[in-house]
Amino acid sequence: MNSPDAVSDDEAEILLSHEEMMVAIGEICQLMKEAKLEEALEGASMLVEMLPDKPKLQADLGGILFRMGEYDSAELHASIAVDLDPGNAMIRHFRAMCSDKRQDYLCAQADYQAIALMSKHEHQKEAAHKITHTCPR
Repeated sequence: MNSPDAVSDDEAEILLSHEEMMVAIGEICQLMKEAKLEEALEGASMLVEMLPDKPKLQADLGGILFRMGEYDSAELHASIAVDLDPGNAMIRHFRAMCSDKRQDYLCAQADYQAIALMSKHEHQKEAAHKITHTCPR
């Protein structure tokens, strides 16, 4: 009989895959620090191919392309990341930076405005939360 803490074979495979992914991301980051962009691009591309629905991986691939001066491709991956995680202000900001580099200022402005609205809504939610939790009833 399995203990409550025992991990099934399927769960172990998932955990191992996650661990392997984290190791791969660490290796890619190290390659970036060493300015080995071609190698980092290869590794990030493989990760995105295996896990295309992960916004951070898409954005990371875009970041490598951005550093390589491939702004169109960087913006493509940033856009995929935004589609996967539309509420992520950092990814939107990255896409706006790509648009700026491509001199597509209207797209950049749209993302900057979306970020400002997200920030405003977040501050309003925080203020409302403080009011409802600090005012005596």
